[in-house]
Amino acid sequence: MKNEETKPRIDYDDFYPVFEAEEDFILLFSEQTYDFLTPNLSSKDIAHINPRRFYDDKLRDMYDHNFVHFDEELNEDMYNALEAFRHTRGEDFAKYVGLCRSPFLLSKGFDEEEIITMAKRDYLNFPKKEIPGLSFDNIRDNPSFLDELIAIEISEYGQDYGEDFCSRRWTRYANKIKEGDNGLNIFGAFIDGKLVGYCYSFYSHNTVCIDSLLVVPAYRNRYIATSLLAHVASKFGCLIYLHAAEEETAKQMYAKLGFEILLSTYEYLRIDKKDE
Repeated sequence: MKNEETKPRIDYDDFYPVFEAEEDFILLFSEQTYDFLTPNLSSKDIAHINPRRFYDDKLRDMYDHNFVHFDEELNEDMYNALEAFRHTRGEDFAKYVGLCRSPFLLSKGFDEEEIITMAKRDYLNFPKKEIPGLSFDNIRDNPSFLDELIAIEISEYGQDYGEDFCSRRWTRYANKIKEGDNGLNIFGAFIDGKLVGYCYSFYSHNTVCIDSLLVVPAYRNRYIATSLLAHVASKFGCLIYLHAAEEETAKQMYAKLGFEILLSTYEYLRIDKKDE
């Protein structure tokens, strides 16, 4: 049984702005196509499943930018059409994101992860603690700390995702910020001028999403993550939300800070074997 403090509470006044903001963020980087649709697919299935294929030709190997979103369970015909399109793009992974669980995709060898969207309405109510030497900056105003951010990202994730990918991902985000006022920001937390934590945020539909929050190991458990969340929230003055895996321990920390579960989505990922 789920802990009462993280019991799902869907407030539809919050759900729709968050849903629209999520859509805006996807389209900030990815394009949408229906080129996978073939004549043998029934219009009823298309309407019912509502599959939408997104792709990002500048980050073709980023799962979150190249995926299928579906509303209802897939069937064999729809899956085959989507997979055929994926292979025409030369992608060696398949990612699906659904509003429901998919036994069908599990039967195809996909790994499943439940992702929780958590929202905080009292966005200015965070625990306060004085941290000597703590300051904040925004890459939009000061792009000079991008290299330092990438170095930390490589240290944390380079072994899993590759140094080149870590660099290309954050450079893509920083370049998107240079394009203009599109709602995207990258915030850094500094101790005595040294970058010790960061996240990105995306503002749309009077909500702000905070994601990719990271504090370097030597500075954890010092309220830096909480202080960074509070700083970002204070810049926008609206409902804030973030994502956490259902099994992630950070979910409990967010709940203690007043974040409530808004909805769940289900992500399915499969990496092609070399001989596929």
